[in-house]
Amino acid sequence: MSLVNYPTIRPSLILDFQKAEVVDPRVTFTRASTATFFNNAGVLTSAANNIPRIDFNPSTLVCNGLLIEEQRTNLLTYSAEFNNAAWLKSNSSITANTIVAPDGTVDADKLVEDATSATHFVRQNSLSTVGVTYVSSVYLKAAERTSAVVVHFDGSVFYGVSVNLSTGALSAPPSDLSLTDASSSATVTSVGNGWYRVSVARAQVSTTTTQLRVALQSGSNGVYTGNGTSGIYIWGAQLEAGAFPTSYIPTTTTALTRNADVASMTGTNFSSWFNASEGTIFCQGIGVNNVAAGTRRYFEINNNTPDERVLAGYGFTTACRYLVLDGAATQADIGVTTTTGGALVKFAGAYKTNDFQQASNGTLGTADTSGTLPTVDRMFIGQAETTAAATMLNGYIQRIAYYPVRLPNSTLQALTDT
Repeated sequence: MSLVNYPTIRPSLILDFQKAEVVDPRVTFTRASTATFFNNAGVLTSAANNIPRIDFNPSTLVCNGLLIEEQRTNLLTYSAEFNNAAWLKSNSSITANTIVAPDGTVDADKLVEDATSATHFVRQNSLSTVGVTYVSSVYLKAAERTSAVVVHFDGSVFYGVSVNLSTGALSAPPSDLSLTDASSSATVTSVGNGWYRVSVARAQVSTTTTQLRVALQSGSNGVYTGNGTSGIYIWGAQLEAGAFPTSYIPTTTTALTRNADVASMTGTNFSSWFNASEGTIFCQGIGVNNVAAGTRRYFEINNNTPDERVLAGYGFTTACRYLVLDGAATQADIGVTTTTGGALVKFAGAYKTNDFQQASNGTLGTADTSGTLPTVDRMFIGQAETTAAATMLNGYIQRIAYYPVRLPNSTLQALTDT
């Protein structure tokens, strides 16, 4: 339902990152590094320091919204230069800069098999920490070979997944490679023009060395006699600490870090639309991945501390969680278990003394009829007052609207009905 279908109860704030494709000037945005995103032409491009990213689906060109991510580091060097010595080639070679990459330049390489009977791959090792989860990802495109295997080493076992580069389908790796099947936990994303980004994540088990490997596949075989000319296209490799891949971080001679996105509204940019005694906030967004612990925010309204706050997020028992704290004491904690990471969420949360409720995707929670209201002076978008990884959305905020009244429960449902 449209946010403007209530002519007698108008929002005092509307932020529409999809429709406007810009960030409202009342939002303060910082990020102490460059960062990549897909523009409205579906081309991977770079945003300068402190410039927000309005990201688009590169296959459909539909606007995803404002991209908010935690800090991550690409541990691999020469991430798009597979001809560099940092990448070990086994029974294969690299032909550099042969085709247009997802960034719109002719800088994608070709991984070419030799004429021996063997596995044909390229790989790079990196240092890691035991107990930490790492995710390997890489962009691939079909050439003469239409399947490939992406492999991640967790310090003990090589996990692999086969990707069909004609369809994007994932499956178990060829049995002759003797890999542990990672197909159930791997991801694949089409980024247009025949390119797919494939990832595999595992917790580091026993050693401080991890590895990303890309192997060619012929039919159902990973071990085969090559012809010396066939291969696939490869670009944009990344190895990062985390359970899921984030936006591509290009590297050359050293590992590089993309800092966290920070978006907030403070001062009169906040107080001009906020009502301390009652209100309703609507948010529409996508959290890219679910988590087992923590609550990744769609928004948080607070006083720059965790003691006074109103928030909505996901990842808390896979629910859309609405939480209100006053004086560090929980006043309302309402969950609706209708959402998971990667899904579109429409949320509306209402507050008034002794009167709290939320709806998510058309489903009402269990109302809380006892509680006081916090004293707040700012709103953070896609995060809490810190950039701790457990609070960062790692996804897209599409719309936020604020009503300076406690809307009826039926309206909360209508606003969020998908």
